[in-house]
Formats: sequence, structure tokens, C-alpha cells
Amino acid sequence: GGPVTIADREAEEAMTSVILKSFPTHAVFGEENGWRCAEKSADYVWVLDPIDGTKSFITGKPLFGTLIALLHNGKP
Repeated sequence: GGPVTIADREAEEAMTSVILKSFPTHAVFGEENGWRCAEKSADYVWVLDPIDGTKSFITGKPLFGTLIALLHNGKP
């Protein structure tokens, strides 16, 4: 892991909130906060890295991205 910023955590929390509100039976696995799911397992799992390139983000360089994947039964 690299540096963790407030922006990382808050962006992931915002993304997780939107996903779980829209899809309450889905799970979210985030780089910052790990596994979030109402049940023990889920057919759909969202994988989030809100700020990939945190070091660039911190220094103000526009060399970062937001990574989002959706798995269905373990397949992207």
C-alpha cells in the first residue's frame, strides 16, 4: 500500500454508499475499507480503488485514475 489520504477514504466511502443504496444485495471490496456486504456473500462484488496514483494526486499531478470493477460470481 501507498500513502492513504482523506480523499481516498472519502471517495471510497461515497462510491460505496451509492453502490449499496442502489444495489443492497451487492458487496463492495475497497482498497481502503475492505469488504462491505449485508450478507456473508454476494453474487455481485464491486472492487474499488478510488485514487490509483495517490502519490501523483497528493503532489497535484494529473496522473491518477479511479478503478472500478464489477465481478459476477467471481468473473469480471
